[in-house]
This record gives sequence, C-alpha cells and structure tokens, in this order.
Amino acid sequence: MAHLLSANLSRNPRCLRAEASIFAIAYSYKAGSFPTIGAATVSQYRPVVQESVITYEAGFKQELFDRSVLLTGAGFYYDYRNKQLRGFFDQPPFGTVFALDNVPKSTVKGGELAIVWRPVDGLNLSGAVTYVDAKIKKYSGLNSDGVFTDFAGDRVPFAPKWNASANADYTVPLGASLAVNLGASLTYNSSTQAAIGHDAVTKAVTYIKPFTTVDARIALQDADNAWQVQFWVKNLTNEYYWNNVAFLYDTAVRYAAMPRTYGVKTSFRF
Repeated sequence: MAHLLSANLSRNPRCLRAEASIFAIAYSYKAGSFPTIGAATVSQYRPVVQESVITYEAGFKQELFDRSVLLTGAGFYYDYRNKQLRGFFDQPPFGTVFALDNVPKSTVKGGELAIVWRPVDGLNLSGAVTYVDAKIKKYSGLNSDGVFTDFAGDRVPFAPKWNASANADYTVPLGASLAVNLGASLTYNSSTQAAIGHDAVTKAVTYIKPFTTVDARIALQDADNAWQVQFWVKNLTNEYYWNNVAFLYDTAVRYAAMPRTYGVKTSFRF
C-alpha cells in the first residue's frame, strides 16, 4: 500500500526556470525468510518473520541559470519493524556463529543533494552527496563474544554515514564524423561496520574503513553516437579496501574489493 502527494511550483525569472516539489508516504513489506548458510544444526536455519517499513520522503527539483544547472535534493525517514539483519547465535560446540534475526524497531533518516552542470557544449559535470543516519531503536541479542547485549542506539551494519560522488564527461569533435569522449568518476564512502555491536571486539573486528575510488574512460565514437569503442579503468589508483567482514569463531575474514581493472567495451545502436 502506498500514498503519494505531489505539488509542482513554477517561476520565471531569468536565472530560475522551474521548480518541482514532491512529498511521498509509502508502506512496504518484505516476506519472511531463512538464512542460506553452512550450518552445524537445524537450529541455525530458524526463520525470520515478515519485515515492514513506512517511508516518508520530501524532495525538490530545480533548474537554474537558463537550464544549465539542475539541482535536486531530498530528505527521507524510514521507520522499520522487524528488519531482517545478520546477528549472532550461540551454537555449541562452535560458540558464536552468524544467524539471520529480526530487529523489532530501527530507523533510517538522512538527505541527499545532487547537481548537474553543463557549462559549455560537450561538457557535463555532476556531483552528489548523501547523509544517512541508520540506527537500531529496539533489539537485544548476542554480540560477537556471545554476551547478551542491548543494541539500542547502535548503527545498522553496512550503512556508511556519508557517500559522495563526482563525475565529468567531455566530448570533443574530430571532424564531421568522429568524436572523442573523456570521462572520470570519483566515489567516496565513509566507514561502517559489518555486524551489529558496540563492544570493543565487534567494533574493531567488523570495522570497514572509509575508501575513495576513481574510474576513468576514453572512447572513440561516431558523431551521432551510433557506435563507440571505449577503454575503461576502474579503481585507477589501485585503492585497497574491503567491502565485507565475517567473524568466524576466533577468525576475522575480510573480503577485499577489486583492485585496478581495465578493459575495452564496444557498443552499437541500430
């Protein structure tokens, strides 16, 4: 079930062409499930119940300076019930192991702002920043040491507070039939955790450090963009970071992200 309320406003000064604002409320569900893990006993496959969330969002879209700039922004608040998250489970004789569990109450609130700028023909610049405050409001269970803990106030795993990105694309004509496209992208994620918990062991072991990656590309293409041959590089600076951590018994396993990779891509339009 979802409800949507929107309002559109417009003005006509030289530097401000159009505005649009939207407010939306939605109520959504996620079906109950069970974990897909390697388990020692059937008790580790205990199911979780249905998850639900009420979302509130308000945003705007605005064109500036004769439509050379597009500015968009939004604020959001998600109110979860029984969110399905990875917790810990006591499994003798192995000790504390991962398990899927329901968090009775949690919230996600934040905002995002994005801008697209076309200063001259052929050049497109864009950037975005997002802030997320994802917190557990009510949940008690085992931490990574197997100690029963009240997790109220802890951060939701895999939810960095800050994410930012920037992108630049420039197309240069080469005569009447060809063009070269140059592009680069930057992405930043702040730190987060891979598991619920505020004790020293969980925070240290499941910590995922902040990271910044840079991608680049250069392409030769038809002037009408009917075909393109692109050489691309991802993680240009060969940044070393991990995107997941698993705490298994007395061992921490960190999953490293891809190093510098590169390749060629071709495309055709018919």
